[in-house]
Amino acid sequence: MLIGLALAVLGFFQQVESKGGEWKEAFRATGVGFFEEFGKSLDSCNDLDGDGVSEIIAGTLQANRNGLFGNGLVQVLSGKDGNLIFEFVGQQQEGRLGVDVGAADVNGDGLQDIIAGAFRESPGGNQEGSVYVYSGADGQIIYRLDGIEAFESFGERVGGLGDLDLDGCEDFYIQSSKRDTFFPDRGSAIVYSGKDGTIMYELGGTWSWPGGDGACLNGDIDGDGYQDFALVSLRLGGAVTVYSGLTGNEIYFIEGPPPNGSMGGSLDAIGDLNQDGVDEFIAGAPGARESLHGGMAYVYSGRTGETLFVLRGEEPYAAFGLSVAGVGDTDGDGYQDFLVSDPILHFGGGNLTGGVYLFSGLDGKALARIVGDGNELACLGMQVVGIGDSNENGLSDFVASSPCGLVPTNNVGTVVAFSFEPFLKPDARELSASQGGQITFTLDFSAEEAGKDYQLLASSTQRGRSGPGNAIPLAQSPILDRMFSQPPAIFTNATGTLDAAGDAVATMTLAPNQASSAIGLTFRFSAVSWESPTEVSAASATVEVEILP
Repeated sequence: MLIGLALAVLGFFQQVESKGGEWKEAFRATGVGFFEEFGKSLDSCNDLDGDGVSEIIAGTLQANRNGLFGNGLVQVLSGKDGNLIFEFVGQQQEGRLGVDVGAADVNGDGLQDIIAGAFRESPGGNQEGSVYVYSGADGQIIYRLDGIEAFESFGERVGGLGDLDLDGCEDFYIQSSKRDTFFPDRGSAIVYSGKDGTIMYELGGTWSWPGGDGACLNGDIDGDGYQDFALVSLRLGGAVTVYSGLTGNEIYFIEGPPPNGSMGGSLDAIGDLNQDGVDEFIAGAPGARESLHGGMAYVYSGRTGETLFVLRGEEPYAAFGLSVAGVGDTDGDGYQDFLVSDPILHFGGGNLTGGVYLFSGLDGKALARIVGDGNELACLGMQVVGIGDSNENGLSDFVASSPCGLVPTNNVGTVVAFSFEPFLKPDARELSASQGGQITFTLDFSAEEAGKDYQLLASSTQRGRSGPGNAIPLAQSPILDRMFSQPPAIFTNATGTLDAAGDAVATMTLAPNQASSAIGLTFRFSAVSWESPTEVSAASATVEVEILP
C-alpha cells in the first residue's frame, strides 16, 4: 500500500512538481449567445458515438432558444473533437434546463443516458422544477420527473450513482434544496431506480440543505454486497454523508471546516488510491479560509472517511475547490489523479484568470497548473471533469469550462479540452534481469524542437529536479551524473539530434543476468532537448522502468 492512512497536509507552494511534458489545448467549444454562460454545468458520459472516447455534457442554463427566454440548453459534445452529438432545449420560459447535468445508463443498453435539471420549470404552475433523462442512444426522453412543492428547486443538482440495486441499470439522484419532506425548506435528495424511475429512498433531515454533488464509490463499505455512495449537504460548514446503496442508511458522515467552509459543494470519486477495495473521494471547500489560503480541498478514504490529503489554494480571497474531479491516470504511474479548480484566481495580478490544478493520486503533490487568459478564458475552471484518454496516448485528459469569458465573448462561455503530451514513451515498463531484453524509448517532442540536440537521462525514483535552471524533472544522483558524462554501453542513441518532426528513438538493451544486482530497483527516465549546452529547451515527462528477477 503506497498511500497510508496518515494525513498529508499540503500547501500548494510546497507541492508543485513539474513532471515535464506539456498540457495542450486539444480543442474548444464556444457558446453562441451573449451572457448565456455556456458550460456553467459540466459532466461526462461514456462513449456514445463509437470512437472509443467519453463524451462531454455541457449545460447552458441561461440560454434563450425557440423564442423563449432563459429556457436553457444541454449539449452533448464529442470528447474527441468537440463536435455536437445531441442538443436538448428547455421547454419552458425561465425553466433553466442545464442548471446541472449528469449521466447514468438507466436502461442497461451500455450507453449512459443524460440527466438534466430544469429547476425553475413549472409543471404545476409554481416553479416546482423538473428533471429530464435523455437516451444516450437516440436522444429521446426516457423519463421526465417533476417536483411536487412550489419553488422547491427540484433538479438543482443531479447525477448518476452506479447500479445500487444490482438490477443491471444504473441509478441516479436528484436534489431539491427547498423540499419540506423532513423539515421546512431544508430539502432532500431523492435516489431513483434507473430501471423504472421509481423512488428507491429519500434522504435528508433537519440538518440537510442538499446542494452539492454525489458520487458512486465503486465499493462495498458495509459488507452487504452492494456498492455505496456519497452525497453532499450544506449544513454548517458543509458535510459529506456516505450511504448504503442497499438501504439508504447512513454509514458515516464528515463535517466540513467551520465557519462557512462550504465543503462538499463539489464532490467526486477519484479511484481506489489506497487499494482497499473502495474508491476514495475528494470534496472541495471553496469558502474555507486558513491563513492566506482561499479555499481548500480534502481527499478522504472511501472505506473509513479518514483524511488522506488536505490541499490549499494559492490566494487569500479565492475559491480553490469550487469544482473537483477524478481524472484518471494522467502521468502513467498507475494511480488515478484528480483536479481542483479555482475560477476566481487572479494569476499574475490581472483579470480573473481562473485556474485548474492537477494533483497526483500517488502522493497528493501537484503535477500541473493551467490558468486562463483573463479574457476569452476568464474564470477558467468553473467546472472540471475527466474524459478519459481522448487522444489515445494511454493517459487521461480533462475538460474545464470558462462560462464567463470577458473580451471578446461577453460571457458566451467556452469549454476547453486539455490533453497531455509526455514527449517520451517506452514500449515496456519492466525488464527481466534473468532473461534480459530491450526497451525502446520514443522521443516525440513538438516540431518546434526539430534539429535540436537531445539526451535521454535516467535517475533514481526520488522526486526532484536538476540540471540547468532545475529544468530536468529528475533528482540528482550518481546514475544521472553518469548519463550526463558518458551513458553506459547498454544505451543506444541516448544522445543525438531530433529529426524534422522533433522525434528520435533510443534503446536500452540488457543481456541475460547483466542487471542481477538491480533486481527490485526502479529507474526513472526523462528526455530533454537543448537550446544550448547550458539551457534546456524542453523536458519530457518522467517514465519508470522496473527491473524484475
